[in-house]
Amino acid sequence: MSKLRNYLSIIPLAFLVLQPNNVVAQNITFEQVLADPDDPALNLQFAREQIAKGELQQAASALERLLLNRPNWDAVRLLYGTVLYRMDDLVGAKREFLLLEGRALSTRQEANRSRYLASIERSQSAIRFSGHISVGGQHDTNPGLVSDFIAAAQVGIQITQPIPGSTDGSDSAWITSGRMKLEGDLPNLPQATWFVETNGYLREFDEIARSSTSQGVVKGGFEFARGDLQIKPFVQYGKSWLMHDDFSKRWGGGLETRYKIDPRFTLFAGGSILTENYENTAASPTNSQRDGHLVSGHAGVMWRPIQRQSFNFTGFAARKNAKNDGYSYNHHGVAINSLTLLGRGAYLTLSGRYTWTDFDQPDGNTFVNVTREDEQLYARAALGVPLKAILGNVGEGNMFADQFKSLVVQAGVSWSELKSSSSLIEYENLTGDVIVTKRFAF
Repeated sequence: MSKLRNYLSIIPLAFLVLQPNNVVAQNITFEQVLADPDDPALNLQFAREQIAKGELQQAASALERLLLNRPNWDAVRLLYGTVLYRMDDLVGAKREFLLLEGRALSTRQEANRSRYLASIERSQSAIRFSGHISVGGQHDTNPGLVSDFIAAAQVGIQITQPIPGSTDGSDSAWITSGRMKLEGDLPNLPQATWFVETNGYLREFDEIARSSTSQGVVKGGFEFARGDLQIKPFVQYGKSWLMHDDFSKRWGGGLETRYKIDPRFTLFAGGSILTENYENTAASPTNSQRDGHLVSGHAGVMWRPIQRQSFNFTGFAARKNAKNDGYSYNHHGVAINSLTLLGRGAYLTLSGRYTWTDFDQPDGNTFVNVTREDEQLYARAALGVPLKAILGNVGEGNMFADQFKSLVVQAGVSWSELKSSSSLIEYENLTGDVIVTKRFAF
């Protein structure tokens, strides 16, 4: 719950700190503030620098000193309330925002104040609902993820030397995805909640039908917090479809944990045990041989060197035991993700992933003589901008216009490549996409 509040508050807080008219010299020391504690410019500059560094307690102290001498400085009070909100002091934050009611705030300041108050009210409700819906389109250079080679067979034996061929060509698809979460407080258990969430996606290509896929997952469980430690046990059920036909089912459970070392570093780890069941299809009549158990785990660290920049470093591994050992494998990988807040709600995400998978033996069907050893590279960059940052004051005060301007437009590009001991499955694909997202909470 506090994680959701933190994410919701990062963008407007960064905007308050990074407005052009707020750009100031850096490196004000606490000793300088102690030497001149009544200097408003010095304290405000110090507070902004501490916010940028993630030192919210120091920033709150500086802003509180300012308000003691200048209680009618509304912009500072709004910033102070925002800092308290980020520190999870919801009672104090609510008090500051209520003190600003009826004051001569700008339209944007009043919108921020109202949004924070509404978020606090939601977080203090016994039952809460949140989620998002995204729609858009993408274009792939190789949507079927097929090799530049084609297989050849003679008397039922696969020829080891592939014959140069061609991919299916590029294709476009429309995509939609969503996530919804219902959560509530557990009675008589402070800092404990139950939750049920569902997420899924649908991707429909125009011409290459076998690349059209969809998936849905339902997860439920509990979240327990003790100080800076969070523990989340869960159970889940998921299903996927390929070309609108049943493809696979997964069910099982797991555990996720997070530990906040300080405002800059958070450790996280988790794992799950799932049963996988595949359906035989016309395209793949041997899918049932993939049935089995999947045990997976991950661990990593989130690093936020400054308020507007964060990085996630993750390592992960999995072991699949399938009915046919040709589909049993060990899977390992590393990933890095970054989020940069650019101001006015705009953001830039960069991500990269490297995985390697070693299969136990040839599967006896597709690969007669080759035991697969796969390496995959993936990279993505995406830029998101709220429509309100583009449209400005257009339609200000109109309910429909306000809802429309709350949409976020994201444009991204992704690249993936698979290298394998069998060149018959190697591929490369480049994807461009544009996605519009609407977030909601009540």
